[in-house]
Amino acid sequence: MLTFNLIREPWICCVALDGQTRSVGLAEALASSQEIAEITDESPLVIASLHRLLLAILHRNIGPPDTETWGRLWRQGCFPPALLDTYWTKWESHFDLFHDTQPFYQSAAITESDEPRTTGILEFHRSSGNNATLVDHTTDDRSPVMTPAKAARALVTHQTFALGGTVGYLKSHEKDADKRAWDAPAARGAVCLLRGANLFQTLLLNLAEYDMAAHPCDLPCWERVPSQGRGERTPDGRVDLFTWQSRRSRLFRQASDATQLDRVKLVPGFHVPLMWNPFRDESLQSFVLKRDAKPEERPWFQYRISPERAVWRDSSAIVHGIEGETRRTLTLDWIAQLIADGELPIDFTCRLEVLGMATHQQKVRLWRREQLPVTAGILKDQRCRELLRSALKHADNTNDALAAATKRLAAEILSPPLIPNVSNKADPTRVDQLADSFGAEIQYWSSLTTAFPEFLECLGKSQLLIHEDARDDANNAGFEVWKRHVQTSALDAFAGAASGVTQNIRGLRAHAIAETDLRRRLAVVARKLLGGDDAAGKRR
Repeated sequence: MLTFNLIREPWICCVALDGQTRSVGLAEALASSQEIAEITDESPLVIASLHRLLLAILHRNIGPPDTETWGRLWRQGCFPPALLDTYWTKWESHFDLFHDTQPFYQSAAITESDEPRTTGILEFHRSSGNNATLVDHTTDDRSPVMTPAKAARALVTHQTFALGGTVGYLKSHEKDADKRAWDAPAARGAVCLLRGANLFQTLLLNLAEYDMAAHPCDLPCWERVPSQGRGERTPDGRVDLFTWQSRRSRLFRQASDATQLDRVKLVPGFHVPLMWNPFRDESLQSFVLKRDAKPEERPWFQYRISPERAVWRDSSAIVHGIEGETRRTLTLDWIAQLIADGELPIDFTCRLEVLGMATHQQKVRLWRREQLPVTAGILKDQRCRELLRSALKHADNTNDALAAATKRLAAEILSPPLIPNVSNKADPTRVDQLADSFGAEIQYWSSLTTAFPEFLECLGKSQLLIHEDARDDANNAGFEVWKRHVQTSALDAFAGAASGVTQNIRGLRAHAIAETDLRRRLAVVARKLLGGDDAAGKRR
């Protein structure tokens, strides 16, 4: 009988500390986590989903109930092997991908008679069903077969990020009206992972406070009854949430080669109530609060990846949270508490990695993976919080000035000759189209992407200085460097936009007028900053 047990079989792709890539099972991933640099995959969604799975296992076995317990683990440098071995022995059969009665993350009640489809529907980057083509040209009629390892990664990821819509139904005892499914609880939100020096540190940094005694009913899906259910229910806790079964599923093997999988059946599983509050259990996502939400609407939504906006531009909301507007992740609250309790040092530093996909209705537009440096100083110091918000606001205000000047450039180029009794204003639609074609804003934000992490690191390092005046001087110096880079980036972006229009007198005139307008606007932005409208100007 064919088996593929995820505890022992290699299926999680990792990079070792020596740079070598290899695959490991769940047991080795945790037992050797201190020797593994990171989990890797071409899809950031797979990386995020596998971390959530490993964290659910650790929460179930370790907690931790308090900072002291967490600190002992951190100093120990590895997870307790005996405790995990006992857990693997108890539940080993439930981690078999091909188990007869309880296949991992699947429902044995689904059979071949339920008309499974190609495995392409499992992967978000495949051109299958509602999915647009992202990085391949697979179709519903031509989908590659999967190894058990790849199918396991795809299945865990699909359960984590499944989007609502028409899925399917079981032909044997369901109706066509039963084919509608809802989003998985984490589907559209970005996952924020704290990265340490190795996988052990990464997992522990994301292992926020969790008291097992307070959650006796919070079980992962493999510890629950074999028959998967469907419909609305509230998660029992973080472990339940991190292993949520948003779909009932079943993998099917290829007829000619039983070691390969070529079909899968997906039907609606569980979905959370519309007004369910995730703030207690969801530890890896940041939330945006909706002040004007209608009574029938959720008063929040997860922070989401946007195709038009880099993650670092929202770093103040992600790292600190904004009172009444956003909530940062529980893991960042937990790290701040660990620093305050002395379990992490005052010079602590790590990386915040944001992973997720941008969606439109039931379609995936793109996925993204970005990193930001995080230090103890940034998390705990109010001055750093103010400077970060001010720096981001200053960049936004400068971008507004650049956009207005670029539009002025387009308007001057397209303005018709002065004729008596005839309007000399250019067509607004054509002006907008020409201004967009210059790509000035894209160039501007792109140039700031490399400078921003340096500014963030500068803020964090300043908090290691003993004297307050020295910290203020270092902060202000870093902010001045950021301001100069912002202004230079705006001027360079404008110069790049105007470089192709100065071949004639009209173009030269338009360039001169628009550049003067840009410098005037930049001066207004600078005066606004110095005038104290932003937090950065209050103490300079």
